[in-house]
Amino acid sequence: MQSNSFLLIFYGALFALAVAELAGSWKKLLRKSYWEYNAWSAAFFLVAAFNWHGMQYRMEHIGSSFFGFLLLLIPPVLFYLLVSVFTVRGDEDPKEYFLSSRPQIFLITALFVFSNVIVTYLTGDRSIQLNILRLIGVLLALVCVFSSRQWLRVLLLVYLFSGILAASFLQL
Repeated sequence: MQSNSFLLIFYGALFALAVAELAGSWKKLLRKSYWEYNAWSAAFFLVAAFNWHGMQYRMEHIGSSFFGFLLLLIPPVLFYLLVSVFTVRGDEDPKEYFLSSRPQIFLITALFVFSNVIVTYLTGDRSIQLNILRLIGVLLALVCVFSSRQWLRVLLLVYLFSGILAASFLQL
């Protein structure tokens, strides 16, 4: 096993823990469900997969230095924090929980996306052209922190899905 692959295990474990926590809440959604919570849950799953897939373009930097390794750990740590704040606990109502946690969820979302901008810039990976799109996503997420308007959250959700699809099909 190459040393970079060995270091990637820790990176992947953070995303895996977040996805496991996210998926663990899905069976609860069969009893009590809220469409927006379900949509964000699916979006966060796709974001985890997209980020894990994108790690292949940062592999040469993961083993460059301990500082570089720590830098690359910022997005998965923030993603794990995001999922921890997002996930409904116990028998809480998903709608009530989501709406009451909205500011924290979208603030951490903005930080997570911005951390990817910083990492992309510092590592010079192939997705630099995505940074403009990411920054628009950061701004939309920050607007969702301060506004309770559902249409803004739906706009961010559509923007997120279309950004992942565009990046996947256009190989950005």
